[in-house]
Amino acid sequence: MPMDAKHIHFADVKRRYDEDGFVVLRGYLRDPRLTDLRQRADKLATALIYKRDTGRKTLPFANVLKNLNHEDAWFAQQLEAGDHLPLMQSLIGSDLTPASAAWFNRPPGVVERIDPHIDGVGRPRLGNVGATLWIALDAAEVANG
Repeated sequence: MPMDAKHIHFADVKRRYDEDGFVVLRGYLRDPRLTDLRQRADKLATALIYKRDTGRKTLPFANVLKNLNHEDAWFAQQLEAGDHLPLMQSLIGSDLTPASAAWFNRPPGVVERIDPHIDGVGRPRLGNVGATLWIALDAAEVANG
């Protein structure tokens, strides 16, 4: 059954997250919000890739665009005040310091994975925890990565 942040039983999700270190929420966003996110992300990614490919902007990875929040006010607003914040706060149990809105693409034939890094695990020695929320814009299957 599709769900969104308003329909999640946070205690159950938190228990699963604490047990496994991650949680998969299939159908987290419902249309029209998912369609809006997909269209905005695709449009901005296309524009940024075009700038990179024409030499007007240098991006370090062909399939990763970070800091969309610096490029588009809508992504900045979502990062700072989106509906996902109560979910994220319930998972890590503390205030959040949003870092970046990013777009990842898995082109056909690419086998490299994206490993967890500091924004996903935080800095435990300093008492900080981190979390990363990934929202699949297309159906995620074994065949497409």
